[in-house]
Amino acid sequence: MSGKHYLEAVFLNEIIPLQNIKTNINAENWEQAVRISGELLLKNKSIKENYILKMIENVKKYGPYIVISPGIALAHAESSDDVLKNDISMIILKNGVKFGNKANDPVKIIISFSAKESKSHLKILSKLSEIMDNKDFYKKITNINKSEEIYTFINK
Repeated sequence: MSGKHYLEAVFLNEIIPLQNIKTNINAENWEQAVRISGELLLKNKSIKENYILKMIENVKKYGPYIVISPGIALAHAESSDDVLKNDISMIILKNGVKFGNKANDPVKIIISFSAKESKSHLKILSKLSEIMDNKDFYKKITNINKSEEIYTFINK
């Protein structure tokens, strides 16, 4: 399935595939949390392993810009040959980790995404923004213990 068709399928049927949602994750620090979230994309054959390293390097280079609201980080890197297809993953941590963003730490929800090209990148960000605009998003997601329930909440 081409990137464009996959993106359309994601927005017609599901935003985050069930296999890309994991709850009750233990991470010692932000780097490990980003790696775990990225590994879901890797397992789904959406990225090459180098993409995970690029997501981590972006935070080291540019700071905690990926912490987009209280308790939520949006991990990603630029579109490149390391991206095989458009995809999104989400992990919910048992305990929050600090990224160094005083206003929004600790982070318990890590959403990672890969986009084949910049247009897909913008569409994914737009769709994720719609989901997170729900004022109860963080509270609901962090109080759900089952991936299936999160999947249903997000993809309703």
